[in-house]
Amino acid sequence: MGTAAAFKGFEILRPLNIAHYEFTNEPAKKAWLAIERLEQSGKDVHVLSIGEEAGFEADWNLRLCSDEAAFPHEGIVKDCRERLRACFLRRREDDLCKRRQAGEIELEEYLAGLAKLASHANADTQLTKDQIKASRMAELIELARFKGINNPPPDSAPILTNERGDVLGEKGNIIVVQGTVKSGKTGLISACIAALVGAPDDSDTLGIVAPPTPGLILHFDCEQGPRNHYRLMDTIIRKRCSSRTDPPTLESFSLLDIDLADRWPLVEAVASKFAENTPIKCVIFDGGADFLKSLNDEETAFDMVDRQYKFARKFDCLAAIVVHENPGTDMGKIRGHYGSQLHRKCQSAIVVEKGKDEISTLYASFLRDGSWPKSEATFFKYDTAKAMHIECMDPTSDRKSQKDDSKTAKLHEIAKQALIKPLTYARLLEAIAANEGCSEATARTRYREMSDQKIIKKNSDGSWQIATKG
Repeated sequence: MGTAAAFKGFEILRPLNIAHYEFTNEPAKKAWLAIERLEQSGKDVHVLSIGEEAGFEADWNLRLCSDEAAFPHEGIVKDCRERLRACFLRRREDDLCKRRQAGEIELEEYLAGLAKLASHANADTQLTKDQIKASRMAELIELARFKGINNPPPDSAPILTNERGDVLGEKGNIIVVQGTVKSGKTGLISACIAALVGAPDDSDTLGIVAPPTPGLILHFDCEQGPRNHYRLMDTIIRKRCSSRTDPPTLESFSLLDIDLADRWPLVEAVASKFAENTPIKCVIFDGGADFLKSLNDEETAFDMVDRQYKFARKFDCLAAIVVHENPGTDMGKIRGHYGSQLHRKCQSAIVVEKGKDEISTLYASFLRDGSWPKSEATFFKYDTAKAMHIECMDPTSDRKSQKDDSKTAKLHEIAKQALIKPLTYARLLEAIAANEGCSEATARTRYREMSDQKIIKKNSDGSWQIATKG
C-alpha cells in the first residue's frame, strides 16, 4: 500500500476519538500520537511530518499499512464501526440544520433528510426516531407561530391589479380565474401575460395591470394542443405586445400531450431549473384541474391544492389557476372537491361571465383585501378583425333594454294566445295558466304586467281584451 492508502485508514479513524492504546502494535500507536501532536501544534499533517515526529524511517507508511495489526484490535472493531456511523450521521444532521437555517432548503427537504438519516440510525446512535420527531415538531411550531406585533412578515409585492388599483394577486398566494366553457378565460389569460411581460402602455390588456416587478413568468397550458398554444402565444407577443421577438421573461409550455402522471413533476422540474438563475414572478396554470384524474377524490384534490399553494410559497410567486365552473349553475361554483378547496385557499376569485350578446363580464366574486363587485365590472368581447378579445363599453343599459323589449314581446304573445275573445278576470287567469303551464300566482303576475304596460284593457262590462294600438 502507498501513501494514499495509509492516510485513508487514519482519516477514517480520526473522528472517532480513538486512543493510542487501542492499537495493537507500537508503530501504529506512535503514528497516532504523532498525528495528535501535529494537530495540537497547528502543523501540517502528512507522511513526512508524521514520520519525522514519530522518528520513523522514510518508508514507514509502506511497512505500517502492510501490517493488519496497524488498525484497532479486533475486539473493538464493532465499537469503532458504530462510532464512525454515529459521527457520520451527526455530521449529516448538522449539515442539514445549517442549510435549513441559511434558507438553502425548504422545510419539506429538511424533514425528508432527517427521516432518511433516521432510517439509517440505530439505538446506539445520537439520532433517534424520537429526536427526529421532536426536531420536526419544533420546526413546525416555529414555522406556524405568530412572531410578534413588532416583527411583521416582509411585504408581499402585488403582481396583478385592476385599473382601479384593487390587488388581485400577490407573491406567495394563489388566485382563481373561473368561468364556464368558452366564456373568455383564455382571452383574459393572454391579457394577463401581456401585462406581466411589460406590454406597451397603449396595449389592450382588458383592464389588467401588472406593477413593475422583476422576475420570470411561467405558463402551463393544459387545455390546448400545440397549434392553439402557438396562436395564444402569437396573440400575446405580436398582437398585444406589438413585438416580433419572444419576451425574455416568458416561458410557456403545452402539457396536453404530456401524460397526466408526468405533468406536475414536469412543472416542478421547470420551476427549479429556471429559479436557479432568475426569480419567478408568476406561474399560470391554464387548467389547474388537469393535473388530477378525478376532481371529486377528496384526498388527491386537497393534496393538489396544497401542492399548488406550497409551490407559490416555495418560489415566492403568484400562482394563477384557471378552472371551469359547473355547467348550468348561476352560483359560480367551480368543479368538485378541488374547486371547493381552491376557493378556501385562494387570495381572490376572478370571474368571467359571457352574456348572450357575446360580451364577457370581468369582476371578482371576492378579494381578500378589497372589493371588485359586478356593478363595477370590466367588459370585453372577441373582435374578429383583430382576432383577439378587446375591452368594450358597458353593455348593461343595452342589455336591460334588450331584456325589457324581450319581456314586452313575450307579454304580447301571452295576451294574444289567451284573449282570442274578451274574457272575465277569472277566465283570463285560467287561460294564462293553461297556456303557460304556470301556477295561478304566476298567472296573476303576468296579468298585472300586461295591464301595467297597457297591453290589455278592461271593457265596460268588466271583461278584458287586447288593447288596440293608437
